[in-house]
Amino acid sequence: MPRTLDVYLYADLAGHLRQDDAGDMSFQYAQSWLQQPGAVPLSQSLPLRLERFRRKECRGFFAGILEHRLQAIVEGDEDAGAVFNPVRQILAFREM
Repeated sequence: MPRTLDVYLYADLAGHLRQDDAGDMSFQYAQSWLQQPGAVPLSQSLPLRLERFRRKECRGFFAGILEHRLQAIVEGDEDAGAVFNPVRQILAFREM
């Protein structure tokens, strides 16, 4: 069953990181994010666009963030992720 991780920049929903049944990930900016005046990309490697980024395009960016965030949680420092990067993940998958 596909899983989705909501991705926030500060307090605003920026997009959705998805993992399909085969384990492939993709990222798509939320339309509300793209329509905000002054919207910025999460990374230079993920420029603002409506089309979904496939695994090859988004894996490098998200792999580093998720690895660091999970390590911080394991070490008991839940706030470390916010210092490392302003992107905040809600670490609860929801079924699509």
